[in-house]
Order: sequence, then C-alpha cells, then structure tokens
Amino acid sequence: MSGGWYELRVRGPMGPTVMQAFPTLAASRSGDDTLLSGSLPDHCALYGVIHQLEALGLELLEIRRRQHVEANALREEQS
Repeated sequence: MSGGWYELRVRGPMGPTVMQAFPTLAASRSGDDTLLSGSLPDHCALYGVIHQLEALGLELLEIRRRQHVEANALREEQS
C-alpha cells in the first residue's frame, strides 16, 4: 500500500507533550475529541501511529484515508 493523507480521531484532548509522539501529524479539536491529520508514507507508518496511540492509553475512534484533492483542501483550511 502506498502512502496517503490520513485523519485519526482520538477521544478527548491531546496536549503538547503527548503530541510530541506524533511529530509528522497536525492536531485540531473536533468537539470533545482530537483530530490528528497528516501524510503517512505507508501502511507500516499508519500501524506505528496506531501502536503509539495504544501505548499512550489513548482511544482511537476513527481512521479515514483522504483522497489527494480532499487532503489539499483540508491543509488549506488548517493554515
């Protein structure tokens, strides 16, 4: 599987200390949850993020893979 743009919804807020575990992802609030988004190079990187969330005791609620056009629009919104 090739890389892509992903969004991962995590239950609750994530502070700056926890975000240091995910240097390639951006975080934004989505209601009471945190939305992590960014480009991941391959399937292994995605599983690495999932493993890190689990190791930190965070609850993963949803994963979405975005198409290239959608990802560009989302990046512009976050800027």
